[in-house]
Amino acid sequence: VLCSLRFGYFRPAMGDRRAVWGSNTDGTAVVADDVYLEPFVDALKYRYNKFQELKRSIDEHEGGLMKFSQGFKKFGTIKTSRGITHREWAPGAKEVFITG
Repeated sequence: VLCSLRFGYFRPAMGDRRAVWGSNTDGTAVVADDVYLEPFVDALKYRYNKFQELKRSIDEHEGGLMKFSQGFKKFGTIKTSRGITHREWAPGAKEVFITG
C-alpha cells in the first residue's frame, strides 16, 4: 500500500482512500473523494452530528422534513378566500408590528 504523509495525517494511496473513508456514516465519507478535507475530519463529524440532531428534532416535532418544508403554505402573508392572512412564529415575543 502506497501512502504519503501530509498535514500530519496518514494518507492512503488514491485507490485505498475509498476503502478507508468511503463506508463511513459519520459525515466523513466525503474525504474519500476530496483528500484535502482530511484535516477537517473533526469539523465534518461535528457538523454531521448537529445535522442529525436537528433532523431528529424535525422528525419528532414537525412530522418529518416533507411536512416541515411546507411551512410556507401556513406562515407568512397568504391570500385566502377570506382575505389576507399573516402568520409569524415568534415565541416569547411581547409585541409584533406589521407595517405597510
